Amino acid sequence: MRGVLVLLVASAIGFGALGEGDPLTGSLGLEADFLYDGLVWDVGTAVTLSLTFGGIGVRSRTEFSLAGFEAEKLDFVFSLEEIFRIRNTLRFDPCFSHYELEIGGSMFKDACCPGGFDWGLIFAYGNLAEPCQTPDYTIGFVFDTGLQWYLDECCIYFEVRNFFSFGMAGLYAMVDDNPWTWVYLVPGVLFEEDLLKISFVMPSLSTETLLFFDAAGFQWVRFEGLLTLGPFTLGGRAFFVAPFTFSSADFICGLDLDGFSFRSYTTFDLLGFLSEELRFGLEGDGFKGFLWIYFDIFGVIDITTGIEVSW
Repeated sequence: MRGVLVLLVASAIGFGALGEGDPLTGSLGLEADFLYDGLVWDVGTAVTLSLTFGGIGVRSRTEFSLAGFEAEKLDFVFSLEEIFRIRNTLRFDPCFSHYELEIGGSMFKDACCPGGFDWGLIFAYGNLAEPCQTPDYTIGFVFDTGLQWYLDECCIYFEVRNFFSFGMAGLYAMVDDNPWTWVYLVPGVLFEEDLLKISFVMPSLSTETLLFFDAAGFQWVRFEGLLTLGPFTLGGRAFFVAPFTFSSADFICGLDLDGFSFRSYTTFDLLGFLSEELRFGLEGDGFKGFLWIYFDIFGVIDITTGIEVSW
């Protein structure tokens, strides 16, 4: 209900913006996640509504389980092209549990230098207690900085990005390309995690290194390389844990063809096969759909699927 009310208000503002010539766009998305814990299947669903007009946007994500309503997440976003952005987020589960303020932007792009500098700050205030119980509020911060350096005018560039957190954990969620995960608050406002990402990208080859640290020091590193040959993608990545011991590796293959995409991530360690993740995507005019399947040697663990229509 909160999401619907917010969207109605946003719609009224949006139509006002239309009167001034700004386009009004929006989307409706439906998602479902089927997670097996070894005994029973847990089903979670989500409905996402969004409206954008000019540089102003509002997004509502309502989550349900088999027991009923679980959570509501509201995002209010203002952006000025790529120069500046601000995001306010409220989350209820079902009582108020989390607030986030994110500000960030970019500098020097298409200006004096063949590159650019990105910066961002996330401030979070939230409840560590169980939903709708006696609250235990705390705060946290995530600092985000990035530097890009272009080696040509189009597609070859080098990037270094760093995420640094106090009172918040789960920084890997910032780069894992999974909309179901995000950083979360922990007790205290001390240093928690540092994630360093180093990338080199060109039309046919991309490489990436992730270095992860916490209060105890270096914890793990991941190396990744992807080769693009027409519609095909081939590559791999390897994980090493402290002090520098091989942990696991992924073999990656994919296909991108006329709006259809496919990715396969086969994970193994020194003893053999560990797990497999299959990602299918379909995109057309005003439509997106996806299906992710994750399984190990014992069978299917997680199935996530969804569709989105936009206008």
